[in-house]
Amino acid sequence: MPLKRLYVAETLAAGAELRLGEEAARYLGRVLRLRVGDTVHVFNGDDGEWSATINRFGKGHVTLAVHDIVANAAETGLKMQLVQGISRGERMDFVVQKATELGVVRITPVLTDFGVVKLDGKRAEKRRLHWQRVAASACEQSGRVRPPRIDAPLPLNDWLGQPRGDDSTNLILVPGASRPLTDVGEPPAGLC
Repeated sequence: MPLKRLYVAETLAAGAELRLGEEAARYLGRVLRLRVGDTVHVFNGDDGEWSATINRFGKGHVTLAVHDIVANAAETGLKMQLVQGISRGERMDFVVQKATELGVVRITPVLTDFGVVKLDGKRAEKRRLHWQRVAASACEQSGRVRPPRIDAPLPLNDWLGQPRGDDSTNLILVPGASRPLTDVGEPPAGLC
């Protein structure tokens, strides 16, 4: 049986008891069809990955007992940031999912002059929170324990005007460019 993993927003430690809400109870009980006594791995992005046992399903909640930390080598030491023009529909969800699975640690959605997606402040925050949930779900599937940071959407020109750290390699990938990516060489620290 494949390992079941769950992202939680709670602090994790040996002996802790987690009471998770209706969404987690539905996912564990109905989607994964787990029962009391089954083991899952839980992670929160900060405390590593832990084994936990399902203690109880209640009305609208599930209770887990946290046991031991589990070694996890799925995280890369390379700090990659993806700056992505916002696309409409489920395309942006797909980009966030795949970037998370590939090890990107930060995703910056940008609004472009000729893009069809226009977001105001309230709607932009709602989309950012949605993408954060997509990234957490991708971590559950791919074995990662740290979902990438998803920045608030901003205009591309604002992102281009921001200062970059001296220790990063900045690449802008252009289809049909005369210089291939293999000519760049190994970056000293992170990719942006």
